[in-house]
Amino acid sequence: MPLSFSRSLDGSLKTLANTPAGLPVRLSYDVWHARNEHSRVRSWSNSLGIPPLEISRWRPPKGPDETLYLLGNGESVELLSDVAWERIGQGFSIGINAWPIHDFVPDAYAFEPFDPESIDYVKLFSHVLHEARIETARPRLLLFRPHRSLDAERYLKIPAKLRKRSRLYGRVVPSTNRSGELAREIHSLHQLIRARFISDSLVVDLGGTVIRLISLGIQMGFKRIVLVGVDLNGGSYFWQRNASYLERRGLGSFTTGFHRPVHETMIRGDKSFIAYEVIEALHNTFGRTGGSLTVAHSSSSLADFLPIEEWGSPVS
Repeated sequence: MPLSFSRSLDGSLKTLANTPAGLPVRLSYDVWHARNEHSRVRSWSNSLGIPPLEISRWRPPKGPDETLYLLGNGESVELLSDVAWERIGQGFSIGINAWPIHDFVPDAYAFEPFDPESIDYVKLFSHVLHEARIETARPRLLLFRPHRSLDAERYLKIPAKLRKRSRLYGRVVPSTNRSGELAREIHSLHQLIRARFISDSLVVDLGGTVIRLISLGIQMGFKRIVLVGVDLNGGSYFWQRNASYLERRGLGSFTTGFHRPVHETMIRGDKSFIAYEVIEALHNTFGRTGGSLTVAHSSSSLADFLPIEEWGSPVS
């Protein structure tokens, strides 16, 4: 739970807040936090001239009945069959962070502020996104609101044509620190966003773009979400497994700024939850409403609890 919330409670009240009966207390804090976050999104929106996301209006052109494919950067991307890529092309897809290195141009890209020392990520905005294959496809862009002025300056390196198709968004963070309460609180937050008690420029988050985009997909009404290249197993990135991607982008190398043996979102540190646990909670709450969250390949560590996508036969 956020430190400020934890410090604001003591003794028996703090214990009560992390029980099922304490959900209203936690949600009250979450709504307060969300209002402050919405103000940050609006402030950065005015500064950058990039509108805030409105989930209720952000309908994919193929309709919410299609499957949402979230395209991560793990090496399992290179293990997908032609049939899998055919199906991904039939659905609605969002490429995450370094995805522009890949040849496949999705319906949207999602970026978050990155390491201030990273020069390689700057190249995505100042070079790779200017390629004709991307400018012609005119994907939408989802930009997580800046943390600092440097992040805003980097967003302004995105080609003007794509900036017009960009939207800023923020996050609302569940305040529980107990795994047994997490799925329930996430479900409640999604209900509050739909009811507009919380701005629909915000999505649920606990530390990572993939988590935010799963929340976005649920909010947009998708019934199926497939995690592609979301390996979380400390393996290589797809461009490390196949260097031809870097060659085609004119990049000698590309580093994310993180040193794996373990994916950064899987390091607990002082966090209440690691990505593995949050995605499992999202899977549980999504499943209770008839949704399906699957993983594209068995090599992902998420295959420990997520069903593996069945790609089937070619689309006729």
